[in-house]
Amino acid sequence: MLLMVISALGYAVWTDTTTIQYTLISAHAPTISVSKGFINLQHSPITINVRSNDTVIVSISPHVVRIFINVTNTGATPINRIVVTDVLPKDWSLHPENVQVQLIREDEAVVDIGNPYFTMSYDPDSRTLTVILDDILVATGKYLLLNEKIRIMFNMEYELKWEMLPSEYEANPPNYINTATATAWIRQWSSETIVASATFATAINWVGP
Repeated sequence: MLLMVISALGYAVWTDTTTIQYTLISAHAPTISVSKGFINLQHSPITINVRSNDTVIVSISPHVVRIFINVTNTGATPINRIVVTDVLPKDWSLHPENVQVQLIREDEAVVDIGNPYFTMSYDPDSRTLTVILDDILVATGKYLLLNEKIRIMFNMEYELKWEMLPSEYEANPPNYINTATATAWIRQWSSETIVASATFATAINWVGP
């Protein structure tokens, strides 16, 4: 009987410990939303200027596309680490000199976050940019709080300039999709990985030699 009582107590303690641990993990897990778009397009298509005599792409307008990604804290739990990956569309590549990271406070005040407080890497084969903000507290003096956001901005360039326009683009100028994912942490607790995407169109403009 004593053994049964001890076993029952042990099970109760284990159950309580498991429940408490699960509650703490749930309470500490951050929640985020992610939005993205194009700063310099204003809902207009990219114009691809093509030389009519040889179908060579001589320029595009605008000459680069500037992308923004907003990662917003949507919960009461503060956030101290964010990892963002962005997959650039085909025909486009990263312009690495223009990566910028900012803290946007709830009152819309902007705090620039420079090196060495974030790291970035780019894989040209998969067209994947990864930006890691490892310690928001150290970078800005505070955690990322409810309704505050981290904004990442960068430029991408058109790879097909000075090449012949692909024949399939003549009748059907492509729409390009750009996709980002983000995950946030506080200590060992992480948010769900959130995905956001945005699309922009192109238009062909035939120009003389």
